[in-house]
Amino acid sequence: MFPYFLIFLFISQIAAEVENADSDDPIIDEEDEIFGGKIICENPNTIVGPNNKCVCKPGFNLGDPLSKFGCWTCNPECPHNSYCEHPGTCICKRGYSGKNCDPIYLTILSFQPNFGSSDGGIFVNASYNNGANGIPEKAYCRFGSEYVKAVLITNDTITCVMPQMLEGEYRFAISIDKRLWTSENLIFTVKNNGIFSKYLPVLIIGFIIVVVIGVIVYFANNTGVVLPSKNEKESFLNQKDDHSV
Repeated sequence: MFPYFLIFLFISQIAAEVENADSDDPIIDEEDEIFGGKIICENPNTIVGPNNKCVCKPGFNLGDPLSKFGCWTCNPECPHNSYCEHPGTCICKRGYSGKNCDPIYLTILSFQPNFGSSDGGIFVNASYNNGANGIPEKAYCRFGSEYVKAVLITNDTITCVMPQMLEGEYRFAISIDKRLWTSENLIFTVKNNGIFSKYLPVLIIGFIIVVVIGVIVYFANNTGVVLPSKNEKESFLNQKDDHSV
């Protein structure tokens, strides 16, 4: 009987130690790789984090530690107008190219129409070449000194809406960053046959009249000048007639 009691005590002690050991071990999810009771992070550049989860190693702040690609970084850092792609390569954004991801220089092949009415609103299509560097994310058209954002961009055409403009001839150019514009000497002609140009002189004259009236009222209120009333004017004229007699 005594040996059986010792065996029972021995088994109970082992069971208690196992239970205590289980309570101290981290909770392991089914998603985590387990080897010998420990979490193993096998994806590239990953380690076990404070919460017993796979995380990216310090310095590898891009990617997903749970994906097969793991984590990565670009060293040195990517230049402006680019982003870091797996496994650590800098990729220029659309419209930029080269080691420093400089803006792509555009060349206008043709554009149409090359004229419009002064009230604007027509679509102007510019056929361009960018050296097969993809489709720019943004583009702009410039009419003289005024520019507008493109409403449609394809791999060979940029479409803009002509703004309201005065009659005349304007140099036409396109750009992807509003800094570097195409250098071709292309002329866009604005004809004076729109509603905007028809009523522009009237609007200018009306504006001048309003300004003049505003100036007169301002100085009248600030100089203390009081305009005579109708009765005062008549009394003054009667007095003048009496003196003349």
